[in-house]
This record gives sequence, C-alpha cells and structure tokens, in this order.
Amino acid sequence: MQIGSLIRRAARYFGAAPCLIEGTRVLSFTEFDAATDRLGNALLARGLQPGDRVGVLFSNSIECLIAYYAVAKAGLVRVGLNTRETLDNHQYKIDDSGARLVIHADIADLRAEQLIGATELAQLIAHGPAGACAVDRTLEAPYRLGYTGGTTGKAKAVTLTTRGELAELSAFLMDLVPNLKPGDTFLHAAPIAHASGAFFLPCLARGATSLVMSKFDPGEFLELAERTQASMTFLVPTMLAMILEQPTIHTANTALHTISYGAAPIAPALLERAQARFGQVFAQCYGQAESPMVITFLGPDEHQRIGSCGRPFTLVEAAILDAEDRPLPVGEIGEICCRGPQTMAYYWNRPQATEEVFRNGWLHTGDVGRMDEDGYFY
Repeated sequence: MQIGSLIRRAARYFGAAPCLIEGTRVLSFTEFDAATDRLGNALLARGLQPGDRVGVLFSNSIECLIAYYAVAKAGLVRVGLNTRETLDNHQYKIDDSGARLVIHADIADLRAEQLIGATELAQLIAHGPAGACAVDRTLEAPYRLGYTGGTTGKAKAVTLTTRGELAELSAFLMDLVPNLKPGDTFLHAAPIAHASGAFFLPCLARGATSLVMSKFDPGEFLELAERTQASMTFLVPTMLAMILEQPTIHTANTALHTISYGAAPIAPALLERAQARFGQVFAQCYGQAESPMVITFLGPDEHQRIGSCGRPFTLVEAAILDAEDRPLPVGEIGEICCRGPQTMAYYWNRPQATEEVFRNGWLHTGDVGRMDEDGYFY
C-alpha cells in the first residue's frame, strides 16, 4: 500500500468527519484528501520528478501536514526540517539532501532551486490542479529523509522507505495506541516535525481527529484538553513538568486516557506526580532517527518498572550485545541493538557510515543499556 492509498481510504471511510482541527479551522478527511491531491499535482507541474527531495519547514499547522502528505502522494521524498533549528542547519540539510524545492513558512535567506512560501502554498492548496495525485513507487524507494541529532559531527540523513513507514504505523496501532478509534482526538502539542508527527498517520488510518496546537503553552494545553475532551497526546518530559506546575492542574477536567512520552529520560519523581494527577495512562516509547519511535515501549500497566524503557514492539527484535556483537546475559551492560522492518534503509550518501551502523545484521543504536529476566530494557 502507498501512503496516498491510505489517505484515500480514510476519505472513503470517514468522509466528512473532522481529520484536522487548528483553532477555529476544521478539515474533514475528504477535504484533506483533496487538498493533498491539489498540492501534489501542483508540485509535479513545477517539473519535479518522483524521487526528488522536497524540504518542508513549517511549525505545527494544518498546512504542514498537507505539505507532508502531498509530497508523499507525488512520489517525492520529504526532507525533515524543524523551525526550532538555525538557518545554517536548515541550509546544511537542504544542500546535503539535494532538495530541489523547499516549502517554508516565510523563513528569510533560504536557498534552493525553488521556494514556496506561505502565501503561495495557500494558493496551491486551494487552487492547484484537481484530480487524484497518485505516483506509485516501490515500497523500498526512499519515502522521507530524517536527520540525526548530529551529536558526533555533521547530522546524517536517515533514509526511510514506504515499507519502513508502514511498519512504524503498524507498530503504533498494534502496541502503542491499539484502542485508537473514530471519535478520539489526539492533541498535537509537541512539534509535528519531531515525534508528535508520528501519531498523525495512526489517527488518519483509524478515523481519529488530530487537534493541532500551533505553539505549546502549558496553560493553553490544559484548557484545550478540557474544552475538546481530547483523549490522547504525546509529550516530552519537560512539557509534562510544565503542565504539572499550572495553577489549573488540579481542577482541569480532562479525558486523556493515553499520554505517550519519550525523546528523553523521565525522572521517577516526575512520573509519580504525573500518574497521581492523570492516572495510569502513560505509555513510553523509545526509538531514534534510525528506527523512528519504534524500538521498545512501556505500556500504562507496566509503569511499576521504574527506569525501564519497556520491551520491544511486536515487530521489533532487540538485544544487548557486546563489542563483538554477541548477546550478553541478563543484567549485563552492553549496546542496545535492534532489527526489523521499521529501521532505516541507509544513511543518505554515506555508505561507510551505513556499513558501520548495520554490522552483522543489527542496527547499532549507540545507546548503552541492559535487559532484565522478563525482557524489559533499561
């Protein structure tokens, strides 16, 4: 299945139900399908070819998600750009990926063969060529490039395929949000360009609504969660700590039944405070750019294991290996390694780095950990 087929399926099944909400704006599943078609067709009409890279540099917004999935429908390769980074970082990723076009929220001084700013983007979404935009590529073809944190030298572009994207989607629906359904509302408070964006396709596939906060504010988060009775969200620990400090924290009447968190370790004291306020609703996910969001997870009923990042997702094999890639006994410290359909295909234009990270059939995360006798990782 192509990502475009998934969007068309959602439009057929859920039609006029709200797919995206931002402020007072509401976009149905049918409207989202049509908007991504128009923009996808407009991109191809500008001379882009399937496989060309397209940067998308937008903060949380309906337009950001339309751009992401118009690029996918057109068979183009999205280059992940985050508005919180510097202009130099943006330009490095544009140049390194060879992006022919960048869709951006009026960021000054960007350089690319073609640029589409916010005003032109709105026009293309509204008035681009109608009709289904459906470019089929193999499941092994590059789908998007996501850059690593670059903590050891220049950031590397992780090449993710459509097969890998569908594997991540399957892992989420199977393990992390198995009860996601029509009528649920997922509150996107964290950056869509980062982890929160990984929850959009599961919502789309199950007919749930994605409620987008353009900018995170802890007080506004509580007010929005209460007013909309949102059922799910994703937070990083620092965001959760800010929410717990709000004056309205004890009076807000929320309906959150799943709060996923990750991207950084969480202090046991913070988790205990959060559970005392919201209940046993927390689900932790551990992954990295090379295995995006999907290595291990710790479900709400497993949070008595303080300090654990959980057990592998159903579709993932994980192990603690020594320097010679031999499995270590329970309790011994080594490198966390994993394999499965969710991992990247390779680093873009970096064959040596790819060979190093995929030694002996395992993706080497570079993270140190241990595993207990029940298969939980730390």
